[in-house]
Amino acid sequence: MSTINRPYLKANGSLQPYDGKVKKTLGKKYADFQISRYGVNAQPYYVLLDGKEQLLVQPRAYDLNADHFVEFLDEAITEFNRRK
Repeated sequence: MSTINRPYLKANGSLQPYDGKVKKTLGKKYADFQISRYGVNAQPYYVLLDGKEQLLVQPRAYDLNADHFVEFLDEAITEFNRRK
């Protein structure tokens, strides 16, 4: 299990960095996290991270072109393997 601190996942309501308001649901906490960390609140928004929560490739919003998504995944796999 990862030991990375994730204060945005507290079960009870907690202040969130984006607007400083108390968020009580995971959905609202994740939305706040996404805005705070990546500067967007788009769904779906694909962010691929390594085991240290570092970006593998630049995040992407939804794209109807399946080939673009496959390229995105292939780039992430290549980068993941490079970091091993």
